[in-house]
Amino acid sequence: MEIVEAFQHRVRHVENLWIPLPDGMRLAARAWIPEGADDRPVPAILEYIPYRKGDVTRQRDEAVHPFLGGHGYACLRVDLRGSGDSDGVLTDEYLSQELDDGEVVLAWIAEQTWCDGNVGMLGISWGGFNGLQLAARRPPALKAIVTVSSTDDRYTDDVHYMGGCLLTENFAWAGTMYAHTSLPPNPKLVGERWRQMWHERMEGSGFWLGEWLAHQHRDSYWRHGSVNENYAAIDIPVMAVSGWADGYSNSVFRLMANLSGPRAGLIGPWGHKYAHEARPGPAIDFLGEVVRWFDRWLKGLASGVEAEPMLRVWMQDATPPDTTLQMSAGRWCSFSATPDLPHDQREEDGGALVFDSDLLAAPMEILGAPLVQLRLSADRPVAQVTVRLSKVAPNGEVARVTYGLLNLTHRDSHAAPQPLTEGVFYGVKVRLNEIAQRFPAGYRLRVAVSSSYWPLAWPAPEPARLTLDLAGSALQLPLRHGEGADAAMGPLGEPRRAPKPETTVLRPRDYEWQVIRDLLSNRTTMQIKKDEGGFRFDRLGLTMWIDSEERYHCTGNDRGSVRAEKRTERRLKREGWDVRVVTRTRLSSDSRAFHLRAEMDGYEDDRRVHSHNLEQTIPRDLV
Repeated sequence: MEIVEAFQHRVRHVENLWIPLPDGMRLAARAWIPEGADDRPVPAILEYIPYRKGDVTRQRDEAVHPFLGGHGYACLRVDLRGSGDSDGVLTDEYLSQELDDGEVVLAWIAEQTWCDGNVGMLGISWGGFNGLQLAARRPPALKAIVTVSSTDDRYTDDVHYMGGCLLTENFAWAGTMYAHTSLPPNPKLVGERWRQMWHERMEGSGFWLGEWLAHQHRDSYWRHGSVNENYAAIDIPVMAVSGWADGYSNSVFRLMANLSGPRAGLIGPWGHKYAHEARPGPAIDFLGEVVRWFDRWLKGLASGVEAEPMLRVWMQDATPPDTTLQMSAGRWCSFSATPDLPHDQREEDGGALVFDSDLLAAPMEILGAPLVQLRLSADRPVAQVTVRLSKVAPNGEVARVTYGLLNLTHRDSHAAPQPLTEGVFYGVKVRLNEIAQRFPAGYRLRVAVSSSYWPLAWPAPEPARLTLDLAGSALQLPLRHGEGADAAMGPLGEPRRAPKPETTVLRPRDYEWQVIRDLLSNRTTMQIKKDEGGFRFDRLGLTMWIDSEERYHCTGNDRGSVRAEKRTERRLKREGWDVRVVTRTRLSSDSRAFHLRAEMDGYEDDRRVHSHNLEQTIPRDLV
């Protein structure tokens, strides 16, 4: 359960304030400031993201920032340039302009009468990324950060590429942001210029997928914003948080290993949400952990964070494969030196080369990144390999534990890949995602090797046959011993938060994942429905609807038939104001190129006021 916190400090809420930028633009912010801070300044906490403070993240913001404000922090939730109620047009993620603006925001906050000059940053996903990126710039006011579900390497460990393989989430995320960045600001805040700002966004924000596909290797585009290029640049305290059901757990291990300042890592069973409301559970008192971190590094209080293990993780116990798991079996453990939950893997294993261990005579635990060494050859110049590590229960159920991908042309370098020579055997290493997993006695371990992982990753240009030399192949597991010490690790508290805004549900959320096979045509379609529903913010009189649907198609082994499609609709309405943006995006390919198409329609009072189509062909470069 979530506990609504009784605060130590009364908090003054400011619905909107403007932060001026050097070029005359303004960024919009909501603020929660402890009463009396003008006379007795307090540290501040910034969350700096493009997800619309006035509506899309409103419920989450009101659960988080008043809580932190009630514990003696001035909290600001700022819309990036070109998003929400801020000025400008947003044309890509993690731009230099975004970070320049961020430094201005941090300095502005530190100069306010209610701030004592010490500022921290809290953020999940985008906000976790730019927290690390700004920390690496060393702005004087920034003294500590909490980064959640983020990465230190934008090329290898984000939604774009994995092991040099193109992820389909790259397409899906581009479609999401295509619609999101095209929504208008609030007329009540920006006045009559809202309509001009809206049209500038619809015309100028663009479909970012073209830019991402233009950089298929790890070049300067991806090195920008990847803090692993120079870990030494970050010298302030960093708390890094993620979950095993999220796609951003690997970076927590790397940050703990490579940063030199005070640091703490926390990985639970959760997905891509703040851990006080994440699933699968158990959820924790995440906001209490955030307060303890900032109490130590922004207020100088003895909160006990330095006496705890550097890395605390949830050791997952054996559970059946379940895509809707609500509670994870396991325990908290310490260590001082995935995308959406998968279904039963037996169907996937039917298309893979499978190796099973003997029955485990005793329980076994792993913590870290398994490594698979393969000696193989391919009959095509471009090929990929997928390796899945699973646990096989006594009843035959197979649950995926972790996996890894490798574009074999990237076997030596993500920056300078080289084609394969037919018939030549290569030694390659496939590093699987970090994981904490307990295998009970009586289970087996399974390694499954395949030449594709559609629709998680875009297939190679042509079907490839891989030949494995088992004498040159091996599995290395990060075994963990000494689990007896974990008995001292108790639960991390019941989740606490501030009250969320009162809302009226007009259309409930509706999610569906369907796989449709036409046995006559041999065509397979995966259809994903993500209807976030419709609800009204009662105090504001503002109603919001968000709906999207994705489809991924292929016919047999015909690589030219592979196609991804997405439709997104977003609508905002209050008395006298009704706007809607509808986008349709499509990605297909042949052996030589990727083909993109994007369409947008904007409606005001059900009258179409904007429409455009974008088309682009981008050559494949060993992908």
